[in-house]
Amino acid sequence: MQHRNGVEKHHCSGGLRMKKQRNFDPKTLAVHAGAWTDQATKSPRVPIYRTTAFAFDSVEEMADTFSGLESRYIYSRYGNPSNEEAEHRLAALEGAEGALTFASGMAAITTCLLTLLGSGDHVLAQRELYGGTSVLLSTVLRKLKIDFTLATAQEIEANFSGLLQPETKLIFLETPANPTLEVVDLSQVCAKAGERGIPVLVDNTFATPINQQPLRLGASIVVHSASKYLSGHGDLIAGAVACSQPFLSQLAKTRKETGPVLDPEAAWILARSLATLPLRVQAQNSNAGKVAVYLQSHPAVDAVNYPGLPTHPTHRAARSQMRGFGGIVAFEVKGGAEAVSAFVDNLTFIRMLPTLGGVETSITIPAQSSH
Repeated sequence: MQHRNGVEKHHCSGGLRMKKQRNFDPKTLAVHAGAWTDQATKSPRVPIYRTTAFAFDSVEEMADTFSGLESRYIYSRYGNPSNEEAEHRLAALEGAEGALTFASGMAAITTCLLTLLGSGDHVLAQRELYGGTSVLLSTVLRKLKIDFTLATAQEIEANFSGLLQPETKLIFLETPANPTLEVVDLSQVCAKAGERGIPVLVDNTFATPINQQPLRLGASIVVHSASKYLSGHGDLIAGAVACSQPFLSQLAKTRKETGPVLDPEAAWILARSLATLPLRVQAQNSNAGKVAVYLQSHPAVDAVNYPGLPTHPTHRAARSQMRGFGGIVAFEVKGGAEAVSAFVDNLTFIRMLPTLGGVETSITIPAQSSH
């Protein structure tokens, strides 16, 4: 079926797929990728398939499906049309061959680690990771006898070979990092990892695919806390992974076996939210840039960390690989903890939340929460 926007959609492997024939603007992909028209009702939206399982018409059909001869929906833990709309849309935005949705960002990260690593393996991970990820490395991976080394973005770039071990099976990066907004030169690190055949996993939550596409810079897998910018309205918990087909098949198998699937209703909300992602991120980039410039000259502020500022230590890398610098501004208030508390407690409209990426402006103190 050929559509006016040049995107071919067809039923394949139990779901809808999108075949990209030329480069589209992200605003076009956000609306049209993964979209379909319901043949029964002509609705342009995928319904919420709130169902546990999908019936077979015959014993032969069931046998052919479970043997792999026929591809169709079986059980919502294996796949659901409502989830696939969001997955195809995100894959298109990330420039990936496919994507998977998960019950949370941590579920997505955990599935990646369990799929790619085994007992005795080693991970080279960026020190500036989300606090929950750091805890996962130091607790769950250690129980599984998986070792890891933490290094700053600058150390990984400057001493990549020296940080590797014979057992290194994964490079784990987060750029911009949470909460310092350090930016890793992905092209440089991914090229070095590629020479050694080591996959690179990049947490792209802070950047979003609108500002940065790590796969196009050489990364192997991209992971998101979709609870943040991708959903953008503070009304769901979700995670997502985008990657090439070989990795996708492995991750899908682990997701199926361990079960951290996203609820179809939450997936429907996520797909709806992705349609406005480019417009929201564009506005958030603009707002954050203005806030960063204002804070930089404020006498009560000690330091401002924002990749879009020329004074940021990794501004050059950010400028080379990002289309926008994100909606997060990290800054330090003069006067220590007491001054920070007074500042936050006297804000108007800005809410103190342990999350980010919504349409409202929020603030958090990482040292007292996530980190």
